[in-house]
Amino acid sequence: MKRRLGLLAIRSESSTTYYTERPESSRPTIKDRRLSDTLSQNNIIDLSNTGNASQRADIPDFEQLANDAEFEQLPNLHEKVIHCIREIFRKFQSPVCQKYKKSLPYQNQCPEDSLYLYQIISFILNEHYTNPEIFDMSLQPIELSEQDYNIIWGPLLKILFSKTSIIIKSGDTLLSDVEKRFKVDYRLGIMINHKFVDIASVEVGKKPNSSKIKEDHAKLVLESRTIIDRLINQFYFILPSSIQVVSLQVCGLKADLLKSTMKSAAEYTTERMTDRLRFPITTRNSDSMIAFLQKITLFREKVLSNANGIKDEYNEAIDQRSSFGETLSPSLKKRLPNYKSWLE
Repeated sequence: MKRRLGLLAIRSESSTTYYTERPESSRPTIKDRRLSDTLSQNNIIDLSNTGNASQRADIPDFEQLANDAEFEQLPNLHEKVIHCIREIFRKFQSPVCQKYKKSLPYQNQCPEDSLYLYQIISFILNEHYTNPEIFDMSLQPIELSEQDYNIIWGPLLKILFSKTSIIIKSGDTLLSDVEKRFKVDYRLGIMINHKFVDIASVEVGKKPNSSKIKEDHAKLVLESRTIIDRLINQFYFILPSSIQVVSLQVCGLKADLLKSTMKSAAEYTTERMTDRLRFPITTRNSDSMIAFLQKITLFREKVLSNANGIKDEYNEAIDQRSSFGETLSPSLKKRLPNYKSWLE
């Protein structure tokens, strides 16, 4: 699916200033240029940003490249999940508490591999019941803090990756063992050889000014490049172009799903995986709930796919060793491909 229509929709929301209350000026500011220059200097083509801080002035045919980029295919939800949503998120008025109780039996009847979907449905209903002020647009953005939104997104991430190999570290943590260190709200990773390996990240913010949005976006893009570099250094035998680092930039009740790849040596590209993800602000719209689950499931699938791919490659490399040790021997290292030259 081409993202041409998606980009038009994005532009109609003032592009990367999507959460500002005033429209963005048509002219890039000095800070806009600084942010775009920083990405260009790091060999990053950011096709996910078409606003004033974009690289259209630096990259030939930028508009065409952005227009030709494709959105990911959204995963299909099981018909039983859709039936559950249609039954509970009906348009007629019904107490949220009643809807929440109605959602619980579905968790007892579903297979384990889809339990997280029903848990998310119940979680969203519970949040509408216990924290209705978060979904009251008249209170935003002045009275709600970043922590108010973390109350939603933090537990949601834990449900999303429950019973998986993904470990979540939260609370302005730092990417370790890398030259460039960034504070992030959530680090997603896996354990390999007793070490935490970063594979994705999430940044949560409220509805700040456009400058904060742009800085957070640039930080996530740079951070994704750092994660890719670190993975290549640690697992030099994995083909870099097979690595996808996904990130989630949250602003209030909306979020952008981004993926960063290294398509060729020393060249990084960041794209949107889909159009904007929107947290359901009402319990009476089944279509918005279905769309939300599809997009958040896409994020989950991409993170798990990258994690499983890295683990499989590592296990295969270890399996080729001639000794009983847990690390790669010098002789085996010589036989494995080495892609560290991609970083030069």
